Amino acid sequence: EAMKSYSESVRLQSNWRNGRYKTLTVKSLTWTVHCLALQLTSVLGEVLLAGGWDGVISVFSLDTKLTTYPLMRRYPCHGGWVTTCMASTPDTVASGNGDVLTICQLSQEVVSHSLGHPSAVLQAKFISPAEVASSCVDGSIYIWSTSSGENTRLFSGHTEATWML
Repeated sequence: EAMKSYSESVRLQSNWRNGRYKTLTVKSLTWTVHCLALQLTSVLGEVLLAGGWDGVISVFSLDTKLTTYPLMRRYPCHGGWVTTCMASTPDTVASGNGDVLTICQLSQEVVSHSLGHPSAVLQAKFISPAEVASSCVDGSIYIWSTSSGENTRLFSGHTEATWML
């Protein structure tokens, strides 16, 4: 898995340096974008996820047959700006800000779960389609069920913020 991620990173850097990329203009965003993710979903096809200062995760179609990239879904899931977004399963998005982790099922047009944290969420990462991990400024790592929103495990003991999962 690590070698696959490294190879993908090298390929993307090479394409960028050699001008092998396509510029996309997305006109439906009204605020500064803080995070982007590309995801092939089972429900919506290939999508671009954008999270920004407006607290919304926006989902855009990347259907190559289209000349524009339409907004497909908006998840107004945070009261403040989105600090992390991740789409690691074909059907689910997890995003964090302040002290809330939000899980959205892409087949639904509403937020599935809004989960409280004792401190700011720094990162979210899917362990499997059924579980997502989140890290906090206080050094804790939480494991959440994507179906129920229940916190299934807590790892604590770090003395500083947990920046990477």
